[in-house]
Amino acid sequence: MMDAAELRLNRAAFEQWLQGEGGDNRAELDRLKRALPVVLAECVTETQRQYILNYFVDRMTQKQIGERYGKNPATVSRTIHRGLDRMYRYLRFVSPAFIQAPNRRSYLKNR
Repeated sequence: MMDAAELRLNRAAFEQWLQGEGGDNRAELDRLKRALPVVLAECVTETQRQYILNYFVDRMTQKQIGERYGKNPATVSRTIHRGLDRMYRYLRFVSPAFIQAPNRRSYLKNR
């Protein structure tokens, strides 16, 4: 078992490593934020755009979206994921950060 001093050293080493690895990606995020409206307007269908906005902006569940549009929640889920896939493929060419990102977006979850 680690004592308190050893734990503090490990945490300090970890924090130092994070700072060295992380860097400031604010400019990259700003560029992606500016590209997002264009991506939503140009890369996805109207239905995909509506479902994505309802899901992420309005924080609706897939069931609520399905009830609003008279669709099965599974259909809503597939439509959202197809739209996100299209957006992701486009953003991979806009941003170097997306080139290194994993192909699966499983980390994108409605919080």
